[in-house]
This record gives sequence, C-alpha cells and structure tokens, in this order.
Amino acid sequence: MALPTPPLQDMPGHMALPTPPQQDTDEYYTDKLEMNSLLINNLKIQLYLTHVLNIDQQQKKKRGREARRWFVRSWIAQREQYGLYHKLLLHFQEHDLDFYRYYLRVDLAIFNEILQRITPRISRQDTNWRKAREPGLRLAITLRFMARP
Repeated sequence: MALPTPPLQDMPGHMALPTPPQQDTDEYYTDKLEMNSLLINNLKIQLYLTHVLNIDQQQKKKRGREARRWFVRSWIAQREQYGLYHKLLLHFQEHDLDFYRYYLRVDLAIFNEILQRITPRISRQDTNWRKAREPGLRLAITLRFMARP
C-alpha cells in the first residue's frame, strides 16, 4: 500500500507560491474579454499588413527587372583610345623609362619577358559581348596592384 504524499508546501525546500487575489468573477471575465478583443484586433492588423506586403511583392515580381540602359558605359568602351595602358604606359615606354620603372616596379625588358612567358596562361578569348583584356594590360594591372604601398 502506497503512503500518502504530503502537500507540496509541506515538502522540504519547496517555496509556497503566492495565491492570486480573489477577484469578482464578473471583473475577471470582463478583463479576459477585453484582453481577447485586443489580441483579436492585433491579429487582424498583422493579417492585414501581411496581406499588403504580399500584394506589394507580387506587384514587384510582375514589374520584373528594369531594363539596363547600357551594358558598358561609353567612356569605359573607349579605353583603347583613352585608357591607362594604351595611352599612359605606352607613352612612358617611349619617353620616360624611369617613371615606367617607378610605376610598375620593373624594367621594360623584364616586363616584356614576363609578359612573353605568361601570355598563354592569362590570355582570354573575345566574346560576342565584349573584347577580352589584353595580356599586357592584365599584367600591368597586377604589377601596379603589387607595387602599391
């Protein structure tokens, strides 16, 4: 036969929980109704906002992606006429070898030797969309990046 268990408050180490104050049952249910109506109104607002956001997302999907005005900007497309490699570095090769060496941190002969050795590895093919960067330009960009402080 099992022994009867004592009430929880009589067990060692147990703290008695405070008992809630006695309220009038009408007040209790009125408070509960007010709280429930507030919760229902809150849920209605959340549902409405979710619906509005969903409609907004659907409209954005329908609009789709905006068309680009250009693939490459016009001044970038003219890099062969006005770019650093085609104008400035070629000018330095012909007229100012000291600044060329200072700018890339290699002599022109060493630059050409490195370029000759790595051209098969770094050259790319032209595509229908754009021309590939020249191996000399790619090497010059890399050397300039490595030469900066």
